[in-house]
This record gives sequence, structure tokens and C-alpha cells, in this order.
Amino acid sequence: MTLDDLDDMAALLGDPAVMTYYPAPKSRAEAERWIRWNLANYAEHGFGLWIVETHDGEFVGDCGLTLQTVNGRLELEVGYHVRAALHGQGFATEAASACLTFALDHTVARTLVAIIDPANRASRCVAEKIGMHRLLDDGADGDETKRRHVFGVRLIRDPAEKAAYDAVWDADPIGVAEFRHAAEDEYDAVAGVIASWVHADPAIGLAQLADRLDRHFAEHFGLSDTSHDARAIAQATLAAGAGSPNDPPVEG
Repeated sequence: MTLDDLDDMAALLGDPAVMTYYPAPKSRAEAERWIRWNLANYAEHGFGLWIVETHDGEFVGDCGLTLQTVNGRLELEVGYHVRAALHGQGFATEAASACLTFALDHTVARTLVAIIDPANRASRCVAEKIGMHRLLDDGADGDETKRRHVFGVRLIRDPAEKAAYDAVWDADPIGVAEFRHAAEDEYDAVAGVIASWVHADPAIGLAQLADRLDRHFAEHFGLSDTSHDARAIAQATLAAGAGSPNDPPVEG
């Protein structure tokens, strides 16, 4: 994105349909400040919002990575704006997925988030399509009009560890998913342990991995009766491409 893109960006950010979930559309001067903000981000961080185009060079919108404050702490956010005429065609999902890959490749942060207005179902769908979970809401402070939904995905490259982390989050056997930062730390540790077991014994089977995980939950977290969760987590981890998931699938 450069100042040469001002006409396109002013039209994009000045469109009420694109800016539905902002306080107001942006003026041309505000669009210029938007571009300059991203130029500063490129210089300081090596990333920002980038121009999105089709293969034929048609302007689509912008998408990229910026640092945003979420619940008092800086987080790496993926953001996107697509021309109203191109909504619903998958451009935002494709661009956001490319940004996720960039964040993984460059180890920019441990977590990637998306900050979404509660009424913005389209943006929520984009976040979920690139693997994000609903995290802790931000900005309410007793005023529901300021509440923002925060979605996030842990930036883990190892397939077994990533699958284990997602599966543990979904199962939430420790019961901490509602406490976002606690969940990241606890489930990071569990996912790392599971991945180490799988890499140490690539032939490990579903029953053996589930039993080991069930005992881990009991010994390290004082949990009992986690056999169903342990089996589901083990199955998801093995399905990522490691081990031998030959046992029957887990039933709900």
C-alpha cells in the first residue's frame, strides 16, 4: 500500500457498506492517514495492511496484520476490508489465510486474533474458516455498545502439536477456555507434551495415546473421568498425520 493507492482506498474506506461496523465512513484525508499509518507499520514492524488485488490486477480491498490492544495487552490482529461489490466471493478468507501463513512463517507472534463487531457475521465466518476460536470479549466495561468479540488462533507450525492444541481447546477438559490467557498457557503445555509423545513413537496407537493423556490429566491437573476427552484429543492429533489411528472413531 502506497500513497498511489489513495483513490482506491478513499473509495473503499468511504463506502458506508464497507464501513458498516465502524463509527462512520472515512474521508479522503482519513484514508490518506490510514495509508501513512500502514507505511509506518511496514517500517517499524515489517508488516501492516496490504493491498489485495485479483490476478488480473483488479482492486479488491486491503488485508493484513497490525498490532491492536485487546484487554490491555498488545495482540497481532488480522484485518480486512473488501469492496462491497465483491463481498461473499471468498476474497477476505483467502487474504486472511495468506496473512496467517505469513505470521506463521515469520514467527511474528504466538497468537493471531481478529476483533469483530458482535453483529458482523461475515467477519466471524472468515475468522472461523481460518481456524480461529472465540476468545474473551474485549472493551465492554459495563457498556454493551463497546463490546467486541475476539477470535484467535494459536500460531503453531508442527501439525501434531497444532491438532492437539485445537482438540484440547475444543474439549476443554481443564475447564479454563473461558479464561483466555490461562487457556493458552495450560493448553500449550498439554499440546507440547502430546506432540512429544507422538514424535518419540510415530507408531503409537489411539488407545495408547488416549490412555497416556488420560493419566496425564489425572497426575498434572487432578482430573478424573477424562477418558472420552482424552480419546477425542488423541484421535484428532493422530489424524493430523502422525501415529496410527486404527481404532474406531470417538462417538459423541
